[in-house]
Amino acid sequence: MRTAKPSPAFASLQTHRMDKRAGSTATLLCLSSCSATAAPSLGLFGAFFPGWLACGIMGLLGGGISRAVMVATGLAEQLPFQLAVNASIGLIVALLAWLAWFGQ
Repeated sequence: MRTAKPSPAFASLQTHRMDKRAGSTATLLCLSSCSATAAPSLGLFGAFFPGWLACGIMGLLGGGISRAVMVATGLAEQLPFQLAVNASIGLIVALLAWLAWFGQ
């Protein structure tokens, strides 16, 4: 008894399904790598906020303040790539806040 060969469209569908399963599995493995302890959080006004959110807001404020200082001092007219510089300053502020609060 001969078995029927699958059509090319069926084989393509099977490959597509396997690709989706592999992608889903890889995503779940990446998400499951968190530690068993609770995530760092801050108690503000009776509610708990994630630590990364507070540090991100501080970084945005740091970048905004650095932009205001550069405009006020006239440095903004002389400095190229202001967006990259202010974003870097904001990132540094956020990372330093994270290190100060949750660093080990």
